[in-house]
Amino acid sequence: MMKAILIGPNLEENLSISYLCSAIERSGHECLLIPFNHDREIPKVAGKLLRCGPALIGLSLVAQRRYSDFQKLVAEIRRRGFSGHITAGGHFAALRAQEVLRDTPEIDSIIHHDGELRIVNLLNKLEFHTLSSGSIDELMGGSVERAPDGPVDESTTGPLDGVSWRGSDGTIRHLPATKVASLDSLPFPARRRPDKALGYARAPIVSSRGCSGSCSFCSIHAWHKQVPSDRLRFRSPRNVAEEMVLLHREHGVRVFVFHDDDFIHPDRRKAKKRCEEILEQAERGIGQPLAFVIKCRPDDVEEELFRYLRNKGLVRAYVGIEAHAASGLAALNRRVSPQVNLEALDILRRVGVYACFNLLIFHPGTTIPELQENLMFLRRQLRCPFDIARTELYARSTLEDRMIQEGRAIGDYRGFDYRILDDKVETAFQLFNSVLWDRHFGGSSILQRVQDLGFRHSLLSRFHPEMTSPDLKGRIRSLIESVNSATVENMQRITDLAIAGRRIDQEAMGALRQAVNARTRLDTVRWASLSLELEGRALLARSKLSRLPSVNRVPRLLGRIAAAVPALGLFLVPLACSQSSNSTVCDPPPPPARSFANDIEPKLDQSCALAGCHSAESAAADLNLSAGSSYGNIVGVPSTQVPGLNRVEPGRSDSSYIVNKLLGTQASAGGSGERMPKGGPPDNELLSEMGDWIDDGAEEN
Repeated sequence: MMKAILIGPNLEENLSISYLCSAIERSGHECLLIPFNHDREIPKVAGKLLRCGPALIGLSLVAQRRYSDFQKLVAEIRRRGFSGHITAGGHFAALRAQEVLRDTPEIDSIIHHDGELRIVNLLNKLEFHTLSSGSIDELMGGSVERAPDGPVDESTTGPLDGVSWRGSDGTIRHLPATKVASLDSLPFPARRRPDKALGYARAPIVSSRGCSGSCSFCSIHAWHKQVPSDRLRFRSPRNVAEEMVLLHREHGVRVFVFHDDDFIHPDRRKAKKRCEEILEQAERGIGQPLAFVIKCRPDDVEEELFRYLRNKGLVRAYVGIEAHAASGLAALNRRVSPQVNLEALDILRRVGVYACFNLLIFHPGTTIPELQENLMFLRRQLRCPFDIARTELYARSTLEDRMIQEGRAIGDYRGFDYRILDDKVETAFQLFNSVLWDRHFGGSSILQRVQDLGFRHSLLSRFHPEMTSPDLKGRIRSLIESVNSATVENMQRITDLAIAGRRIDQEAMGALRQAVNARTRLDTVRWASLSLELEGRALLARSKLSRLPSVNRVPRLLGRIAAAVPALGLFLVPLACSQSSNSTVCDPPPPPARSFANDIEPKLDQSCALAGCHSAESAAADLNLSAGSSYGNIVGVPSTQVPGLNRVEPGRSDSSYIVNKLLGTQASAGGSGERMPKGGPPDNELLSEMGDWIDDGAEEN
């Protein structure tokens, strides 16, 4: 048995390495997943790797912007003495294998296309092959030594396929992919404890791999060309439904986020039947209601189908609009018309599906008339959350290849850049990037926040329709329209400045940025209040369902939320008088006990210590919340700002100052300073988990 460690981002559950982990474990080997989200984590990740002593390290190198982080990590791993095999996979690694192996000598091999079969075969080779210095070509080519009295798996005797490596003589060698696994034959991905939305467990899932589209900016079709197989492969409806039911039974999951590039079958004759087979089978095993999120193309949207999906629990649809002006649609090879975009959004609005979309308003050939046409389109869609961005050059995409051939690609394979042909549009993009980047793409992006707010309201309406109201829906819609209006106004102002052609000095840039930030702060305050109100309404609804003899057992954190959001007070009296519920939601499984090590400490470390405010090196208010130090610094320790209150008072979240800081009610408790964490309100799950953990006794478990 060999030990493998897989490394990749886990800001959300990473299905790619979770699938690999299951395949490795099913083959009889041991596997461990280690998250790697930022280059500041390199010392911690390298230390953990070396303590575990794996024979194989696998890197999930999907995004080219993270390539330099992984280069630094493997350099540190080798510097500390690791001599085992390091392989990498994912879109960027596979599509740029020649360059990655040339420029990153610490990496031994690259796995192409689906990794489940190939990483297991590689582990088997490593187990049964005596790898001496300079014999990597024998390993990859299939020469093996039989283990004494041990079986030799078929995969150890022949050459690997779908792998590139640096040969003994330093040349880059490649064996093309010749095999592809049936998706139903793969084990379900290894699962961690699921994330939650409004207190309900949610999990990502995929029902297919690939895409039928041929968008010029996308590298998915280049990825799937690496093996002689269909560009779009499906799991059977039964196989998908079985995983959904298993996720519910083992983890209480009721919210399923489909990560298919396009959930809807491209053949309209098959689309509804496939959806029906998946959802009907899942519903029989889970019960009503369940909820799900999908991604789709605008030409997938058909009224009967999406009315059915909404009735079955579709709570958010990401619509890949990407471009609206005809010139942009042609440039990006979208194969749809502007009218199709409009009809798709109209249908979704008509059938009541909460929808979001993005628009790539900048691309290498964008013109001012095209930019203006896209802004006119956005003005018509203010009720639908959207984001805007520039088309980037992804590895081996048709667009990247064309820009390289035309000599317009700037930089190298690590991340090519370009200038837009129209100088005025290029000026508009530079202004957009300088003034609006934080608002659109920062960690506290107001656009992402209102998208999530609308999703949670849609989820509340699905699970607890009695807990929402036309007033709440109207206030959320008003905020979405406010944020969208600001986006269009900001872009129109930027476009007008670019058209005028006047030089924009730093003072003018600063004034524009200040105006944008002032509006964003106002919208953020509204978002924070509505966000807490949604969480409070959901918490009240779940308390009604918990079969408790009295609502006095509702977590004390609810009182803090209700105090922060007066609108919730309207719900307290009728709920206090009610001992039963008419909600259609099945009783959820009892929540597992909160663990400091699993639930609280990692979030404090990520949000407060690694963010730079409460680390060992920079401990604001003399408070170090780094992993390994936080418990002793908060439990039973008087607050610096309010010495009469402990930071954490076991059993009393309502008397714990850290809860005030998370809720932003520190002033009412006699405290001061900014709300925690820096940069915006906390993860809503942290609020709930912190309160439950404290009320359960704040144990160091």
